[in-house]
Amino acid sequence: MIIKIIFGFLCGCLYVIGLCFGWDYQETSVHVCLRWWPAICLLSTLPIIIGLIMRVIKNQKRWLSLYLIPVSVYYSFYYISTIMIINRHYPTDVPIAYNFEMCMTDIQSIATACGTTYEIINMIIYVGLFLIIILTNGFLSYLAFPKNKNGKHMTTAIKPATS
Repeated sequence: MIIKIIFGFLCGCLYVIGLCFGWDYQETSVHVCLRWWPAICLLSTLPIIIGLIMRVIKNQKRWLSLYLIPVSVYYSFYYISTIMIINRHYPTDVPIAYNFEMCMTDIQSIATACGTTYEIINMIIYVGLFLIIILTNGFLSYLAFPKNKNGKHMTTAIKPATS
């Protein structure tokens, strides 16, 4: 019962997003779940690379950072390849309704194989997995950015002049 309420709320959120763009529910679901979510996950890897490059420039743990830059670039390429796989499975040159129905069928098949419901698998994939990826990449970004001698992140804010 609670799962259906949460799922209904999330569907309502998709509906509101669709209103902003003039899309119906199917269009919104395909654009948000199959295009935006993977792109957001990819973009969330960029601060990791930027932070490591800043560490090299600021000469903080330079050798470790030089080692981790290719690892983080490879990590970003993993997301790029995942987006390519998603776009191959749900092509952009077919009608939205086809991708929507295909995605629903795939999720229903997974739910049946796992012995659970469509709503639970949908929330695991599009909420749980998304949050895990974003939080993990956020934590890795936090670790990657250089820190000052006090252990706090360096800022570029202009300090007020003292007289």
